[in-house]
Amino acid sequence: MKHFYIGNSKINGRGMIAGENIQKGEMINRVEGPLRFQANNSKKESLSHPNWIGVKKDVWIDPKRPHKFLNHSCRPSAGVRGLTLFAIQDIGEGEEITIDYSTVEGDAQWEMQCSCGEKECRKVIRSIQYLPPAQFKRIPYIPAYFRNLYLESRKEMYNGRQALRLKHG
Repeated sequence: MKHFYIGNSKINGRGMIAGENIQKGEMINRVEGPLRFQANNSKKESLSHPNWIGVKKDVWIDPKRPHKFLNHSCRPSAGVRGLTLFAIQDIGEGEEITIDYSTVEGDAQWEMQCSCGEKECRKVIRSIQYLPPAQFKRIPYIPAYFRNLYLESRKEMYNGRQALRLKHG
């Protein structure tokens, strides 16, 4: 487990800050907290638990400290596999540890305004189905359920385009 602490964030108030240099591919730590089961039936419900991290359909983890302070970035420094954080790039001591929230969210109603400030900021963050292909390829650590949901949504999109081409010749 890597050393980190809660500190000031340029993104959103407080954040998880690396307390040591972390190399690309290294395990940072495991996200802990109680599991929550919730099927969202409206956009309001989808937005009602901003700190929860998706595990699979309608299953979330309500993260304990310090993961409650894990902020989103459109150029994240970490990804999630299972409930474990891994560095997807070298993270220097004192740098904020971030994830792409899209990679742990499958509810198509969910969205948020982004304040990451990255050059390639997407401005509005939505669930995994809307993740740009280049971003999906860049992040090697995405929970299996969300990775499969993304791939299935791409397959459906491709099949839909093929059907339109055949219909309109």
